[in-house]
Amino acid sequence: MRGSPTASEAKLWAVLRNKGLGVRFRRQVILGPYIVDFFAPSARVVIEVDGPVHESHAEEDHARDEFLRCSGYRVLRIGSEGVMQNLGTVISTIAHALRS
Repeated sequence: MRGSPTASEAKLWAVLRNKGLGVRFRRQVILGPYIVDFFAPSARVVIEVDGPVHESHAEEDHARDEFLRCSGYRVLRIGSEGVMQNLGTVISTIAHALRS
């Protein structure tokens, strides 16, 4: 997936890369048995960009989130539509999570 991100992942990565929000983010990172979309190691924040396919994977996503939370990570699930249509709000949400 690193070589072919979705349009919403690419758009969000353009902001997050090179410490765009003041912290280093990595993408497509392995955490336990999962690969997460974006990860800020210093803040222990995971960002998952959810497209339409996630609507039918709610149980799997819940199990993933629970594993990550129990491992000490804060998980933000952001809809791909929100990234594409309201990037400013998404960035504000992420920035708030990084400060908390």
